[in-house]
Amino acid sequence: FRFLSGLPHGAYFGAALLLASDIAPVGKRASFMSKVFMGLTVATIVGVPVVTLVGQNLSWRYCLAGAGVLAFIAFIFVYYVVPNVKNTHKSNLLNELGVLKNKLVWSILGIVIIGFGGVFCIYTYVADTILDVTQSPAYTISIAMVMFGIGSTLGNYLLGKAADKSAIKTTGLTLASTIIFAFAYVSASYNIYLLYLVIFFIGCSLGLSTLVQTLLMDVSPNGHAMIGALVQCAFNIANAIGPWVGGIAIAQGAQPNQTGYVAGALFLGGLFMWWLSFIQINNNNAKQTAAAY
Repeated sequence: FRFLSGLPHGAYFGAALLLASDIAPVGKRASFMSKVFMGLTVATIVGVPVVTLVGQNLSWRYCLAGAGVLAFIAFIFVYYVVPNVKNTHKSNLLNELGVLKNKLVWSILGIVIIGFGGVFCIYTYVADTILDVTQSPAYTISIAMVMFGIGSTLGNYLLGKAADKSAIKTTGLTLASTIIFAFAYVSASYNIYLLYLVIFFIGCSLGLSTLVQTLLMDVSPNGHAMIGALVQCAFNIANAIGPWVGGIAIAQGAQPNQTGYVAGALFLGGLFMWWLSFIQINNNNAKQTAAAY
C-alpha cells in the first residue's frame, strides 16, 4: 500500500503543473507553477512537525489516516473549485516519447538529478549534525526543519517570480549561491543559530523545482505530460543519490556536518549541467534568430 499510495504522485503534480501553466496570464507561468509547489513547501513547515508530534504521542497510524482525510478534502476542492480548461497540449504517445530524444531536456534534468542531490544530502543528516556536532537538545531538530520549510516556501515564491523574467539565469545564480551555503554549513554547524540561518537558505533552493519545470516547458513545445513525470523521477533519483553519497562519506569517517562538502560538490555538478544547458539554449536561440533573417 505504500507503493500504491506513491503511484499518483507523479501524475498529480504533472497534471497540476500543466493546468497552472494553462491558466496563467502571459508572463506569469513560472509564478503560477510555483504555487503548485507551494503545497509541498507549506507541508514541510506544518505537516512535518505535526505528524512527528502525533506519531510520537499517539501512533503513526493516525498520521496515515490524516493524510487520507486530507487527500479526500483535496479531491473535493479539485472537483468543485479547479477550472475545467481545455487541454491545449498535444497528448499522443509519439509526442510524449519524442521528449526523450531532446538532449537539452536531459541536461536540464541533470541539474535536478545531480544538483538537488545536494539538498537531500544535507537535509538527511541535519538531525545527526545537530545532535553529534552542534550538541543541541533534540527539540532544536524540529526548529531546524521549520526553518528549512520557511526557506523553501519563501524561495519557491521569490524564485518563481524571478523565473517569469529569466528562468535560465535565475537557475544559475541560485545554484552558485547554494554552493556557498553548502560549504558554510560545515562551519555554521558549531553554532545552532548560524546553523538555523544556513538551513533556511538551503531550503530556499527548493524553488529550483519551479525553475527547472519552466525551463523544460520552454525547450520542449510538446510532451509536457512526459516532462511532468520526468521531473518527479529526477527528484526521486536525487533523493536517493544525496543521502547515499553523504552516507558513504560518513561511513569513511566524516562527521555529519561534513556532508556540506559533499553537498557542495553535488551542487557544483548541478551548476555544470546548467552551464551545458545554457550553452545549448543560446545556440538554439542563435539558430532561430539566423533562420528568421
